[in-house]
Amino acid sequence: MHISASVSAAARTQSRRPGLPRASEAPPVAAPKAPAPPLRLRFVLLLVGAVWGIWSAYPRMMAALHLHDRAVAIADYGLCMVGPTGPTLIRDRASDFEHLVRRRLIASAPTDKPFHRCGKLALAVTGGVEIERIHNLSAADFREYSGRGVSLAELGVSAAPLAQLCSDAWPFARGGYTQLMKSSLGAVEAAHVPSPPRPSLGRGLPAKSGLYRSVWREGTGFGLALGAGSDTALFTTGDRGISFRALPQRSDLLEAHAERCASPDGRKVYRLTPREDGGAEQVLFSLEGAEPATSELAPSSERVLGVSCDERSLLALTAERERLHLRLCPFGGRCGELALPANVISASAGAVDVAKLKGTVVLSVAQDGVVRVISSRDEGRSFTPAVVAFDAAEYPELALSRRAPVRLLALGERLLLLGGPVKGNDSYPVLASDDQGVSFRAP
Repeated sequence: MHISASVSAAARTQSRRPGLPRASEAPPVAAPKAPAPPLRLRFVLLLVGAVWGIWSAYPRMMAALHLHDRAVAIADYGLCMVGPTGPTLIRDRASDFEHLVRRRLIASAPTDKPFHRCGKLALAVTGGVEIERIHNLSAADFREYSGRGVSLAELGVSAAPLAQLCSDAWPFARGGYTQLMKSSLGAVEAAHVPSPPRPSLGRGLPAKSGLYRSVWREGTGFGLALGAGSDTALFTTGDRGISFRALPQRSDLLEAHAERCASPDGRKVYRLTPREDGGAEQVLFSLEGAEPATSELAPSSERVLGVSCDERSLLALTAERERLHLRLCPFGGRCGELALPANVISASAGAVDVAKLKGTVVLSVAQDGVVRVISSRDEGRSFTPAVVAFDAAEYPELALSRRAPVRLLALGERLLLLGGPVKGNDSYPVLASDDQGVSFRAP
C-alpha cells in the first residue's frame, strides 16, 4: 500500500512539471522550416523595362539635341544667305529662298565671294567639306553668273532633313521643327537685295540705233537723229523717251543734227572721219568761232560700235575681232584708251553700249538676260560696282518676246535704257535713271 501510494504520488508530481509529456501522450513533432520567399517576376520585368526604356530613349534624346542645334544652324544660314526673311523662306518656301540666293549672286561683282561668310554654317549643317568650298567661290565661278562653273543647286543646304530628324526625336520633339528654327543672337545677317525694277513698254524706235545718237531740244520734248548716211532717221518724243514718232527727213534738220555727236547746248560738235591715208579713224572737234581740231581715235582695223558725248568729251566703243576697246577723247585733246571693267571684258560686241552725260561715263552690258550698268564719275579712271538694272529671270513674260534693254540714250539729264524691238513696231522694255546710272526705275 505504501509503495503504490508513493508511485501514484510520483506520477502526479511528474504530470505537474511543465514541458514534460504525459505518459499517455506522444512527443510533439517539430514543424518543417519555411523556405525563403522567391524573387517576384514583376520586379524583374520592371528592371528589364527600365533598361530597355533607357536604351531606346537615349538615341531619341540625342536626336532631339541634334534637331535643336541643326534647326538653329539652318536658321542662321538662311539669315546669312539672303537676309531677314531667310529663316522663314528656307523653312517654308524653298523656291523663293533659292530665288533670293540667285538675286544676291547676280548683284555681285565677278570677283566677289557673296557666300563666303556662310561656308562655316553650311559645313556645320551638312558636314560636307566640298559644300563649304563651293560657298567660298567667286561669283564668276557659278553657272548662273557666267554660264560656266558650278550651279547654285550644289550649295546643298536645305531644311528638308529636319523632318526625318524630328521623327527620330519623338517624343522629345512633339511640336515639330518649325518652332525651333530661330536664328541665334549675333548671327551674321546679309543685306536684303531688292528686285530690279519692272520696265515700262516703249514704242517708236527701230531695232538698230546706228553709230550716232544726236539729241536736241524740240519744243517741250526732244529730237533724235539716229545712224549715219542713208540709214539716218529722225524722231521726236514728248514723254521723255517712252514713245517716239518719226519726223520727216527735212534737209535743215539733217544738216543741223545728223551724223554728229553734240554737247547738250549744241556748241561743241564731234564727228568721226577717216585719216587721209585710211589707216585710222579720227575725231574732228568743232566749236563756233574756233578752228577745228582732230585726234586719232582708233586704227582702221577696229570697228566703231557706238559713241556718246557731252560738253567735256566723247566716249567711243570699238571692237577688234572679239576684243572690245573703250576710248575717251577730251574736247580738243588727245584720245586715250580706258581700262574696261571686269563685267565688260568678256562680253560680246552687241551686248555692250556706252553713254556720256554730265561728266559721267556709263556702260551697259547684257549677259544671259541680265543687264548691268557701270558708271564712272572721274572720266573713266575708276568705275562703280555694277548695278543690276534688268533680269529676265525676274520678268520672264517680258524676256520671251523682247530683247533685253541694253541700249543707252541720254535725253537731257535723264538716261534711258532701251531694248530694241524684235521687228517692226513692236514694243520694247524701257527703264530710266535720273542719277546718271546709279539706279533705274520704270519711267
